[in-house]
Amino acid sequence: MKKHPQIRKIAVALRLSFSSHRDILYGISKYAKSHHWSLQIIPIPETFNEEMFSQLESNGTEGIITSDFGSIETARILVMSKMPLVFLGARSRSLSKRTSNVAYVRADDTAIGATGARFLCSRGQFRSVGFVPSNIKNHCSLLRLRGFRQALSSRGVPVKVFEEPSIVDGSEDDINALSKWLTTLPKPAAVMALYDIRAIQLLEAAKRAGVSIPDQLLVIGADNDELLCDLAEPTLTSIASDYVQLGTLAAEAMSKMLSSRTLLQAFGLRMKSAAVVERETTLHLPPATRMINEALSFIDKHYTSPISAKDVVEHLGVSRRLAEFRFSVATGKSILQYIIEKRLQAVREKLLSSDMPITTISASCGFRSENYAKNIFHRRFGMSMREFRKLRKHGKRT
Repeated sequence: MKKHPQIRKIAVALRLSFSSHRDILYGISKYAKSHHWSLQIIPIPETFNEEMFSQLESNGTEGIITSDFGSIETARILVMSKMPLVFLGARSRSLSKRTSNVAYVRADDTAIGATGARFLCSRGQFRSVGFVPSNIKNHCSLLRLRGFRQALSSRGVPVKVFEEPSIVDGSEDDINALSKWLTTLPKPAAVMALYDIRAIQLLEAAKRAGVSIPDQLLVIGADNDELLCDLAEPTLTSIASDYVQLGTLAAEAMSKMLSSRTLLQAFGLRMKSAAVVERETTLHLPPATRMINEALSFIDKHYTSPISAKDVVEHLGVSRRLAEFRFSVATGKSILQYIIEKRLQAVREKLLSSDMPITTISASCGFRSENYAKNIFHRRFGMSMREFRKLRKHGKRT
């Protein structure tokens, strides 16, 4: 009779609000599926108290992987326990008394800081370079700043550090203090933030201070939370590390302790890979390209409103003649022609996908006059809106 493999129960406590921790969990879960583990996910800020730890022991949990012990009580429990523990971070003073069956697995934060420094240096000469840590001192912040400083010191570049330990990250006071700090930096400047959320707070501070990005200030974050980076305005350049690999390393460290017949001495593993994903906060664009991108962005956001070419030009803050010349060179159309084309394509899609009245469609796509919309649609597509809709009902597209 075939013997079923032993199911190992492992508790995993992570801050799942962070994309990096979700990637870590994915790495752990991939390993777990191939090694017959059953995972109990504990989202932090839930922490291990004595009652929870007793429950884990009583249900047969054999190991814990965590990024945060949360309290002195939890640290005490984890120090006293012989249950295999993988801590996602540097060696902690709170856990220092534990000398066996514990592994420390972390990204190489010093290398991440150095990567940020080298990347900014590759983007040109700056009158000042800065670093924005968390206002709450932590090991990750200290190591990334150390790597950033070391990489720049070899080039003779001093680092200006934002320091306001009494202020909560992201608070109104913090953003205002960041704004004042940014005004003191000689421009052009380049700044690395500890991680992406901190970088987005920096972008807000720059907006309040009237500091233009990337013309006056280049900004880079870390951990490459794609949702945050792509939603940022402008989009945020960030340092990406393979946190799925980090999760796999954590699982392998746990497996090593589970399979050992003796208590292993404390050991550590570091993930070294880091690469930069460049977005708008570090992209130096020629003035003409920036102008066109700004015009296209404005039109894309507002073409369903009754805007005109005049509105676009006023938004750009340049002469009508210059705006039209740059726009026609880049797109082959005048500003008005481009706006109309966007509206016509929107009308076409709504005729294909809805039964809305033509009057409603015309107005919802930015046309002030239904007759004007009908005439220009006929000229563009060679048929009336009604004829176009009939083709759609008969299963034909044009």
